[in-house]
Amino acid sequence: LVVRDDLPLLAWAQGAEPLKVLLALDRTWTSAMARDWVGRLSEYGPLDLVASHICWPADEYARRGLSPPPEADGHEELATLIRREAESTLKGLPANVTHRVHLEIGLKHVSERLLALSVAERVDMFVVGTHPKHGQMARLWSVSHDVLGLAPMSVVCVPGVERSAARGTR
Repeated sequence: LVVRDDLPLLAWAQGAEPLKVLLALDRTWTSAMARDWVGRLSEYGPLDLVASHICWPADEYARRGLSPPPEADGHEELATLIRREAESTLKGLPANVTHRVHLEIGLKHVSERLLALSVAERVDMFVVGTHPKHGQMARLWSVSHDVLGLAPMSVVCVPGVERSAARGTR
């Protein structure tokens, strides 16, 4: 947890207003751990959650065994499928978590898009799952590394289960 501005956290803790949270969402187990952490955070007060997923069409078509549509047709069907999946991952969050999904078809670096969205949404906290990186080159591809260094708001990097289990904590 890196707290860059404690005022929104204090207002939330005092029950003055919901905490505005951006959750970086994807199909990984670390993202699921971050989502579960958000659910546990809501035990302390209401949250206004924006779950954002940035996807790369070529990867998604390949993963699903689908052929990409002609360029002019866009990716509307794919976006609908991915949005439905993202929304289903948020089912089961407590009732005091209002949430919506923000989906973008990736055109730029994921970190840049998520950071821009977090600023545009004026969130109080950015939550992202993370897993151990190895070597300098691994950090170049790390969303959590970028977010920790560049986000103007408070950031929570939720470690994957293997990392936290090794320390005996969750």
